[in-house]
This record gives sequence, structure tokens and C-alpha cells, in this order.
Amino acid sequence: MPSDGIRYTPWMQMTTKSDAAPELALRGYAGAVAAVAFAALVRWLLDPVLGRQVPFALFLMVVALVTAWWGRGPALLALGLGSLCATLFLTWFRAPDPATVTSCRAPMSAAVYVLLGVVVIWACERGRAIHQRLGQSDRDKARLEATSGHLAAIVASSGDAIVSKDLSGRILSWNAGAERLFGYTAEEAVGRQIEMLIPADHRDEEPDILARIRRGEIIDHYETVRLRKDGGLIEISLTVSPIHDATGRIVGASKIARDISAAKADKIALNRSEQQARAALATAENAGRSKDEFLALLSHELRTPMSAILGWTRLLRAGMSPDEMAHGLEVIERNSRLQAQIIEDLLDMSRIVSGKFRLDVQTVNVGALVRLAVDSVRVAVEAKDLRLSVVSDPLPHEIRGDPSRLQQVFFNLLANAAKFTPRGGSIQVACQRAGSSVEVTVSDTGRGISPEFLPHVFERFQQQDGKSTRAHQGLGLGLAIVKHLVELHGGTVLADSAGEGKGATFTVHLPISVALTPQPSSAWPARRDHPSAENWMTPVDTRPVDASALAGVTVMVTDDEADAREMLRRMLEGRGAKVLVCGSAADTMDRLQRHRPNVLVCDIGMPGTDGYALISS
Repeated sequence: MPSDGIRYTPWMQMTTKSDAAPELALRGYAGAVAAVAFAALVRWLLDPVLGRQVPFALFLMVVALVTAWWGRGPALLALGLGSLCATLFLTWFRAPDPATVTSCRAPMSAAVYVLLGVVVIWACERGRAIHQRLGQSDRDKARLEATSGHLAAIVASSGDAIVSKDLSGRILSWNAGAERLFGYTAEEAVGRQIEMLIPADHRDEEPDILARIRRGEIIDHYETVRLRKDGGLIEISLTVSPIHDATGRIVGASKIARDISAAKADKIALNRSEQQARAALATAENAGRSKDEFLALLSHELRTPMSAILGWTRLLRAGMSPDEMAHGLEVIERNSRLQAQIIEDLLDMSRIVSGKFRLDVQTVNVGALVRLAVDSVRVAVEAKDLRLSVVSDPLPHEIRGDPSRLQQVFFNLLANAAKFTPRGGSIQVACQRAGSSVEVTVSDTGRGISPEFLPHVFERFQQQDGKSTRAHQGLGLGLAIVKHLVELHGGTVLADSAGEGKGATFTVHLPISVALTPQPSSAWPARRDHPSAENWMTPVDTRPVDASALAGVTVMVTDDEADAREMLRRMLEGRGAKVLVCGSAADTMDRLQRHRPNVLVCDIGMPGTDGYALISS
């Protein structure tokens, strides 16, 4: 490489050779002159021996050598110079008199010499050309063999299946990649038809591929399915190209097949993941919208009774007549119970979601619980002038279950029927034995359920009319609670409706011999009594308060809310009890060291230590 760091290219090398051509030609002509001069010297030295014999032979040999070494131009120069020297040897050096030169046979010999020289030059040039062609042919053959061997090694070591076939579909070659991909060895595949790799439902592909190959087309990355030797299917990407002979005629096709099963599986998995991600995003968005709608609904449901309570409280403070005051207190208590029912439904759903729902399982009579639930809604039914009928067979309806929770189930179903049945409609309740279970059916002639909403009727926070302008109040939790309570008892609940405006039927099946009895946890009491639906909806007890009902009883009240503590203290003292109030679990434990109350009334949810932990300790 030159010191200036410039790399020579083939073009630069070709240019250098072209510039050196005149120098090489000059060297050839100089060599021709030197060769003739050398031959003349040798002939002159041998002249005493040879005399006039063969003066042109030595120069003819020089012409042949110059032709072989430097080509036709220097050879013609050597031929001319040789002819001159030979003629001089025949005439000048041997003639007795220079005047006799023209009478000698020198011109004839020179003419023959020139003719033979031309023949020698032509023959040498011809031989030289043949030699060069033969050498070039050998080099081309060696290069072709090396290239063919290299290509054969590439085909043999390729991980893809490379197969060649003729235009009739007969397999001509089969590499190791094809053996691995399709399971056939080269001995088994070569000579057979390519259709052995094509499944029956893809046989129409091969005629189309061959037709396109005959037209000279290339089929690139065609995804299809092929058949393995073991009968399994494999997904491949196929590239097919036409094969031409020396005349350019299409004589066959080469196929490159690549296994894309893993890539397809990855693509399917990626698509599935994307679909799942989109579904999860849609679910999250729907959940967000449902949460926003629920919060708006909850705030409305809580604000409505609270507005009535606050309004009547202000009116009572302003002063009212005794009758108006009694009516105002009734309104306040009714709305307070309504608000408490909403909160209780929320607490029940929270217990359901957290898995902290507990049952007080005992032997209960389902028919009796149905009658209690009917009595609880009778006032609402009569207020809307609804016809209520109860049908019960004479068979026993005893099962194992929680009576308060089962009564809550039947009350929710009856309350829904009364809420959604228009004035003058009817409600029918049936309780009967059905095989090994007790079946309770509540049917109404109310607004019914649309087919689109029916599959979602037992889902949380779902309402057929969820708009703020709906005609009926509620959070959409009652039926979700019903479903969970029934399933907790080992039963099922079904909803059926012929459509909107055609009423609805709810059917509860409760097994007689089997009831789901949750095992009490060591960290939680076996039974927790929570206010149930019928407690909130029972009529107000207006009987006079017995001021001495709790005389001599000491009650300790623990609640972190000062207003709740004050309310409980007044209620209990109004019945004659001695009341001790505490604001926390720690305060209660400290005062229990000095006092021994007969009864401990404790709030459940408190900061630090809750009511359950306090009672356990």
C-alpha cells in the first residue's frame, strides 16, 4: 500500500496496466531486434561450418520464439530483420563480386522465407490463442467447481428446507434442512411427487404454484401448511423461484421452506395478550364508569333521606304543635331507617366481597320465614292496592340455615316485587317441596326485565334503569345480596321474565339435607349479629318507655363518636341503667380494672383496636 494510505481499486489497477502497454510493446520490439541480432551473430560465427546452407532457418526459429513471447508485431519486425540478415549472408558475404548480387537466388529464398515466416507467425498466434482459451476454460471450470461446491455446502448446511423439483412436481433434490423439517430422508423424498407434503385441504395450491413458475414468476414468503412424515401439520413460509437451463428455458423450481410455527405461536400469543390488555383496559374503564355512576347514585340515595331529616329537624327547632311534632319525628325516624338500610346493604356487600360473612346456622322453617317476610311488606302492598296471595303445601319445610338471613332473602324479593308492580297489580308467593329441596317462588305482574338485562340482574350495582331520572330508588344491591345468601345456604336463585311490562318470577331452591355452614375462625367470633332488613322495616314502637326496665344494671358504653356515646347514655339512663362511657378500647380496658359492669356495649369499627378485638381481650 502506498505511504499516503490510498487503497488501489481494480479501476486504478486497470488504468496502470493501460498506461504500461506502450512500454511493454517497446520492450517487445527491442527484444525482437536483440533476438535477430543474436541470431545473426550466431550465424556469422557458424558461417565457416555452415557456409551457404540454410541461412534462413535460424532466423525462422527466432520469428517463432518472438511470436510466442511478444506477439505478432515484434514477430513481423523479427521476420523483416531476419530476411535482411539472411539475404546479406547469401549475397554480400559470399558473392565473389558485389555486382553479382542481383543474379543470385537470394530474392527467391527471401520470398520463401517471408512466406514461411508468415505461416509460422499465424501458427504460433493460433496456438497461443488456443492455449489461452484452454487455460481460461480450465480456470473457469475450476472456479465453477469451487462455486458449485460452495453453494452445495451452503444448501447442505442451511437450516431451511431447500428442495428442487421439475415442472411435473417430481422432487429432484432434498437437503438436510428438508429432512429435519419434514422428516423424510433424501432417499425417501427424491423422485417422489411434491404432493406428498401437501395436506388434502391445500392440494389446490400446487397447480397454481406450477402455473406461476412456468410464467417465470417468483413466489415470495407464501405462508401455508405442509404435512410431515409423522402426519403432523407444520406452518411454513414458502419461497419458490424458477430454474433456467443454459438456454434460458424454465425447467423446474427451487423451494425454500422455513418453519414459522414458533413465530406464529408468538404472534398469536402477542395478539391474545393485546386483546387481553384491551379487554382489561375496557373492563377498567367500565369499572371506573360504574364506580362513578355508583358514587353519584349513592350520594343521591343518601342525600334524599338526609335532606328530610335535616329539614324536619330545623322545623322542630323552630317550634311546632304537638301533632306536627309527632309527624315530624315519624318522618325523621322513617328516613333514618331508610338511610340505615342503605348503609346495611353496603356493609353486607362489603362482608361478601371480603369473605367475612357469617351465618348462625340452625333448624328453621322456611314457610314460617316466608310468612314473616310477607307480614313485613303487607303495609307497602296495601298502600299500592296490590293483590298478594300466598300458597304453601302441607309438607314440612325445615332446613338448616340462618333464619335472619333467609328472612332477608324473602323480604328483598317481596320488597322488589312491591316496588316494581304498578298500582292494582298482583304478587303471588309459593312455598313448596321440590324433591330434596324447598322451593320459594315470588311472581309479580310488574314492569318485568328486558332480555338484555336479565343475565346481569344479580350483579352488584346493576339496575335496569340506572339514570338519575328513574322512577324507583335503590342501589342495585338487594338481588346481589340475595344471590350470595342463597348460595351460602347451598341453594340457587333464578330470575325469569317474558320481557318489559310482562312481570318477573324469582325462584329460590334451598336444599333440605345440606346447608353451607362456615367454620368459625379463631380470630373472629362464631356468630356476629348484624341488623337485618326486617329490623329496619318494622313499624315504630310507640309504647311508653319503662323508666325502670334497667334499674340496678351497670352498662359500659364504648364508642369513638361522642354523639353516639351521648345518645346511648341518654337512652340507657332513661330506662334506669347506670352508664359508664369510654371513647376507645384502651380507655375501656383501663376502666375495667376499676369497674365491673353488667353489660358492655361496644362499637365495632374504632381506630386502633376494634370492637371484636376488645371483646376478645
